[in-house]
Amino acid sequence: MDPYKLWTLLCVLGFSRTGLISVNGRTTRVDSDNRPSCADGQPIPKTRIITADRVMALRIWFRNPVGDGKRIDAYIVPSEDAHQSEYVAAYDKRRAFISGFKGSRGTAVVTTSKAALWTDGRYFLEAESSLDCSWILQRMGNPGVVDIPEWLGKELPSGSRVGASPMLMSAMKWKKMSIQLARYNITLIEVLQDLVDLVWTTTRPEKPNSVINALPLKFAGKSWQDKVQDLRNEMVKQNVAAFIVTSLDEIAWLFNFRAKDVPFNPVAIAYAIVDRQKIRLYLNNPSDKLNFDPTDSETNKKLYEHLNTNRRGRCLRKDDCVEVLNYNAILKDIKELVYNLHRKIWIPETCSYAIYDLIPEDQRFMTVSPVAMMKSVKNEVERKGMENAHIRDAVALIDFIEKLEKEVKAGEMWTEISAAKELSKTRSKQKYNRGLSFDSISGSGPNGAIIHYRPTNVTNREITTKDIYLLDSGGQYLDGTTDVTRTFHFGEPTRYERECYTRVLMGAIDLAEQKFIAGTPGM
Repeated sequence: MDPYKLWTLLCVLGFSRTGLISVNGRTTRVDSDNRPSCADGQPIPKTRIITADRVMALRIWFRNPVGDGKRIDAYIVPSEDAHQSEYVAAYDKRRAFISGFKGSRGTAVVTTSKAALWTDGRYFLEAESSLDCSWILQRMGNPGVVDIPEWLGKELPSGSRVGASPMLMSAMKWKKMSIQLARYNITLIEVLQDLVDLVWTTTRPEKPNSVINALPLKFAGKSWQDKVQDLRNEMVKQNVAAFIVTSLDEIAWLFNFRAKDVPFNPVAIAYAIVDRQKIRLYLNNPSDKLNFDPTDSETNKKLYEHLNTNRRGRCLRKDDCVEVLNYNAILKDIKELVYNLHRKIWIPETCSYAIYDLIPEDQRFMTVSPVAMMKSVKNEVERKGMENAHIRDAVALIDFIEKLEKEVKAGEMWTEISAAKELSKTRSKQKYNRGLSFDSISGSGPNGAIIHYRPTNVTNREITTKDIYLLDSGGQYLDGTTDVTRTFHFGEPTRYERECYTRVLMGAIDLAEQKFIAGTPGM
C-alpha cells in the first residue's frame, strides 16, 4: 500500500504517534515559546496546512533509501530544484509539499521524531501561520537559532546518517554541510531517488511543458550564435574543453528564447553543454518542443528553426547548430564527456552536487558562471529595452492607481485581490507585456507589514481611506522586467503613520548614499 495513503488512513482512524497532530490541530509536544500560535487557547490560523501525515510517510522511506541495507536518521528537503532556482515550478515545490510553507526560501529537515524548518526574516510570520504544530520553526538570524548541521549534531547520535538528494543541493552547499556534519561524526548520504518524490504520488502538478518561443534580435541585441562564440572565447582563455550551463535564466539568455515553465519567470527547464565543436541543449519532450508552433506574436519561427537544427534536434553538417536531446540524458552525457575529453570541464559554482561529483577533481574547473557574467553586461539594445519597459509599466501603474484612489475615496469596494487582478489586467494591455514578474504583494493595513505577503481568499482585506496600502508589483516584458514598490494612503494618515513612513524613507536615502567597500558581497 502507498505509504502516504497508509498514514493518511491511520490519521483518519485516530492512531497516535509522535509527530502526528491531535484533533484540534496541535501536538502535545510542541514548544509554545518556539510556536506562539500553537499555545493552548490560541486560535488556529486559517492558513495552516496539516502535513504530519506526509512527514510520517516520508519517515517510512528512511529504512533503506540507497539500497545498501542501512537506514538514514534524517532527511533534508531544500526549496530549490535541480537547477538551484529560487523560484521553481509547481511540480518541484517539494519543501512546500512536505511542510506546508510556501515561501521561496526555506529548508526542511525531518528526523525520526522531529521536523524543523529554517527560513529568513521575510517569512517568519507566514511560516508561523502555515506550519502545523508538529514543526519547529527555526527563525534564521535570531538569537539562539543554530544552523542545520549544529542542530542535527545535537539531535542525532554519533555515527548517524543524513540523507539528501544530490540533484537538489548545490555542490558548494553540499560540501560545506558534509564537512560541518563530519564534526559530529555524522555522514551526509546521497539519496539518488528523492524521498519526497516517492511520497508525493497524488495531487502533484504535472511537469511543466510550455512552448519555447524564439526571442527576436530586436529584443536580444545579439544572436545566440555570437553569444556562444563569446562563451567559447572565455573557454579558450581558461583552457577548458567544455562548459556545462545549469541555471535556467542563463540558458534562456544564451539561446535567446522565452518560455513559461516556471511561474513569473520566462524560462524553460533545461541544461546545456557547450564544447569546442558541439552545442547541446537538454529539454523535456524535445521532439514536441522543437516543432510546436510559436505562441508569441513577435516570432514566427519554430524552435528547431531558431536553433538551426532539424525537426528531430539533430545537426546534419550544419555550422552553429544546436543538438537538442532528452533532459534525462544530461548525467549520462556528462560521464561520456569526462571519459572522451580527458581535459578540464568548466562548471558553475551553482551547479548541483550530482553534476559536480561526476567530474574527477583533476578535470574539474569550477568558478562563477561565465554566462552569468556575460548576461550581467547589458548591450545597447537591452539597456534601451529596460528603459522602455519601465516607461510603459509606469503608465500602467499610474493609470491603475488613479482609478483606485478615485474609487476608494468615493466609497466603492476594493480589496487586495481585486486590486491585484485589476493591475494585472492594466499591465497586460501594454506593448510587449507577457504577464507579471512575481505575485503582486497587495497588502492593506496590517497585511502590508507581512514581508512577501500574498493575498488569499482567507486573508483578503478591503482597501479603505483609513489604512495604509502597500503595493509591490512588476511586469514581464519581452524587452525588460520591472519591480516597483509603492506605499499609499487614500485618506488622512495619522501622525504616527507619517513618522513611520518618514523614518523608512530616511533609511532608504541613507542606504542609497552609503559607500561600500569594493568586493562587498551582494554588490
